[in-house]
Amino acid sequence: MSVQRLNLRFHLEREEERRAWEYLQGVENSKNRAIIQAVNAYAEAQAKQIREDAFLNRIVETIRAELKSVPQPMVTQTSPQTQSNPVDEAAEQVEIEDTVLNFLDFFG
Repeated sequence: MSVQRLNLRFHLEREEERRAWEYLQGVENSKNRAIIQAVNAYAEAQAKQIREDAFLNRIVETIRAELKSVPQPMVTQTSPQTQSNPVDEAAEQVEIEDTVLNFLDFFG
């Protein structure tokens, strides 16, 4: 049987460490088991967050790519009042992308 040992220290002046110490003092069964479960839960949560972030990034990139392929409305009149300004079009495209991304934030 292979056993690895690890010593911990808690600085009780630090709020986070004091709370961890107090939690362990209240554990009725194995403190070792409680620490192992906490470390594993933390590692699993980190891995899940990484997977979710990668998934959301793929969604955002897919939507951006699709938005680029959507044709822009064509101007039918050439009067000075209706001529499009490339700067305005770029700003409008950014606004559309921001709107879509804000919508996606609702799910994340």
